[in-house]
Amino acid sequence: MNLLRKAVYLLLPVLIFMACEKDESIIDPVNLKASMADSEEIKMVPFKGNFVSVPLAPEMNEFVSCGINPLTDEPVIGALFNDLFGNATHLGVLGPESSLTALGCSIIEEEDMVFLDVDLEMIIKNKKGDGIKISGKSLISLIDGSATGTFVIKEGYRKFEGATGEVHTKGFFNLKNGVADFSGDGIVTQPNRNKHDD
Repeated sequence: MNLLRKAVYLLLPVLIFMACEKDESIIDPVNLKASMADSEEIKMVPFKGNFVSVPLAPEMNEFVSCGINPLTDEPVIGALFNDLFGNATHLGVLGPESSLTALGCSIIEEEDMVFLDVDLEMIIKNKKGDGIKISGKSLISLIDGSATGTFVIKEGYRKFEGATGEVHTKGFFNLKNGVADFSGDGIVTQPNRNKHDD
């Protein structure tokens, strides 16, 4: 009888341990399904847009010196603060909070080409406040004003909160008045697309 009792006492912890493992194996698929559901909420979407940036009036603006244009021997001055107009997929028409800010600039000479290298930050939002903040560089030809840029998402707002991705730009910069006309094309994540449907 004592031998049987000892055997039961020894087997009992083993059975309890096996039961716990069985419970964990039942819970794991539930957790896995929940995490899969969460991952399905994150969707990659194309991002395309057409934009125009216009410097704020001189009395409301600040300016930064980019250097001397070697083609004209004249200083190149950049406007820091610019309004941003246009439209974009998933956003529609941009709202009044949209802006383009020049964070710094310099002149690059490469063989027969001269470029304005500009660090930019853009806030691209619709009237509801959905949108993204992107930052990166734009290379602008000081010969013909053609411009290309590469930007990464730094912040998302409302439906785009938590978004990541990259946007490439291509367009034209008017060297006389500082107005830029450009398009954007990229892929972004939209993790909160089902929220803020108002």
